[in-house]
Amino acid sequence: MQGSYNHPLFGTVVYEFEGTEENYDRGAEITIISGFDSRAIKKVLIPQLVGIKGSDGIKDGWFGLHERGHAQLEMVFSELERLDLMKHVDEAGGTINRRLRKPFNALGQKVKSTLPSNHAFGIAVDINPDAPNQGETTAPLAHVFLALGFNWGATFNDPMHFEVAKFIDDPQPPTLNELERCKQLASKQFQDFVDRRRGKRKSSSLSASVGIVAADSEFENEDQDLSLEDEHDHDAQP
Repeated sequence: MQGSYNHPLFGTVVYEFEGTEENYDRGAEITIISGFDSRAIKKVLIPQLVGIKGSDGIKDGWFGLHERGHAQLEMVFSELERLDLMKHVDEAGGTINRRLRKPFNALGQKVKSTLPSNHAFGIAVDINPDAPNQGETTAPLAHVFLALGFNWGATFNDPMHFEVAKFIDDPQPPTLNELERCKQLASKQFQDFVDRRRGKRKSSSLSASVGIVAADSEFENEDQDLSLEDEHDHDAQP
């Protein structure tokens, strides 16, 4: 089957995968036909991750990432180190995986999508993929990623997942005000994530250990389009 997707960073991307619109595998492998040059995905060393467990192609701190995202990722981990937040990073992986999205619904159940994963474009990373609830222990890290142009997967029920939302070619260390603004945003995103999960189980990280406490409020967009959700099922890596 052939699909077309208007990617917010790359424009129209045409790809194909096995199956039909009614019958295809969740997270099926894709082949990109046009609209994206895979040669832009290049290796970058993140020194702060040397010696930290890597998975899905990550080894000794080396990532395969879109070249325009290199400086951003380097700045993220430099800031995490400066802020003494690397203690929350247990594992890193998942940057390159040419496949369809593997979304979860609000209750953490696996659903399907015919849209390409951002791992296929080398602009997504997974942190702590073996942590409970699709990586909820990333909560203390999220505001730094947000401040440097990444989206956090907690907004689509996959908190291990961070993806480049906009390229920043010359990233600068975030100001204190920007970090505080993004911390408040991350807190709201995590609160919404926990609220959505309450129908199935309570978050094991809903405590001061992650610095975020959820309030009793309903998620405002419970019926969001699942096609917007990307992602990772670390128990079934292709």
